Amino acid sequence: MRENRVYSLRRTLLTAAADYHPAAVSFEDVMTHPDFILLRPLREEALTEWDFLRAHGWIMDIPGSGGAYQKISASGLCQINREGDLSPLIWGKHAF
Repeated sequence: MRENRVYSLRRTLLTAAADYHPAAVSFEDVMTHPDFILLRPLREEALTEWDFLRAHGWIMDIPGSGGAYQKISASGLCQINREGDLSPLIWGKHAF
């Protein structure tokens, strides 16, 4: 069950960032997205997955913001729009 929650949280984070695209977004902005009402993640849980998405290049830092603002990358948009190969790190077993 934990595994499915992780994948749902990653997709929700990407969806929230995509909804703000092309504007820059902070983690706090993403946490106020309506999709989080259903998941109700702990801040630490969401921040861990946000950092995971940043480390893998689906969310990228805005240069000059000191890491305070990010935006979804082209590869992140492809994951949410289901274009190209779906990553098992985002979609879990549904990617296969």
